[in-house]
Amino acid sequence: MSVNAGYNANGNHVPVVQAPPAELVQRLKAASMLQNPLKDSNSKAPSASSNSIRKSLPRSIRINPLVQVLILRRVLLLTDGRDKVMKVIQYGLKTAMWLHILDAKRHPTLHSHANKTVSQFSMTRKVIRLFYWLNSLDEFVELAKERHFGMSSAVTPTEKLRQFLAVFNAIVGIVNGWADDLVVAGKMGIVDKPLYNRATILADRLWYVSIFIDAHENVHGTAAIRRKLVACRADDESKRKELESKLYMQKVSFAKLMADFVFCTIDVFHLGDKGISDGWQAVSGFLAALLGTYKVWVKHR
Repeated sequence: MSVNAGYNANGNHVPVVQAPPAELVQRLKAASMLQNPLKDSNSKAPSASSNSIRKSLPRSIRINPLVQVLILRRVLLLTDGRDKVMKVIQYGLKTAMWLHILDAKRHPTLHSHANKTVSQFSMTRKVIRLFYWLNSLDEFVELAKERHFGMSSAVTPTEKLRQFLAVFNAIVGIVNGWADDLVVAGKMGIVDKPLYNRATILADRLWYVSIFIDAHENVHGTAAIRRKLVACRADDESKRKELESKLYMQKVSFAKLMADFVFCTIDVFHLGDKGISDGWQAVSGFLAALLGTYKVWVKHR
């Protein structure tokens, strides 16, 4: 902001305040948002305008370590963000123990501490995700509103199937959340062991179903983005970059689903009792955690 000299109608000397350049205003707003990244821990993803402001910042600012720490703080304020970061640590330690990096003979103390950390993080993650089924309930309500008010634009059998699966997946998520909450109650000793065992089996199987539905949606969503890329004009660089970014995240999501598929298959079919190595779940869980954390990071950076 600058101040220049001017004169009023009476000829008196009056300072004139000039507005700062628009580019400076944008940078100051972006800096303010990074310093106060999240007013509400349950707020939704940043708007397109705030994302565009962040992207307009020079690269040296966006990769600044302090900015990355602020982004991490933003992620940790989210329930899903805390869960993903703790999952990375949990399965990272399990993978290290399976690879004998933290060997019980060579590093008995570290191995013991890692075992305790894995156990505590597993329980903590379940606790912080209590009532997480409310997200699926919210999704179900929104889908029901679309169908009730005729907002659905499905015209082909494939689109109708995708909408049906979206509603069904929301219901699966609600019941799966109830089962997960019963598992937590069982671990706390609130419910009897038979009910805890049945809830564990149900939760695993419902998660398995949701993985297939999510994979189906991912494949069709990826195909839709590819069609838009083909139809996109060559001179529309911003639109093309946006579509390419979405396509990349679709690939990341699919890779995470495959890691979840491997992990969940072992639980559903009790392959661990049939002699399969613990390393399969350790590595697949670690990969799923890394990819899940990356998705949350990109969404809220």
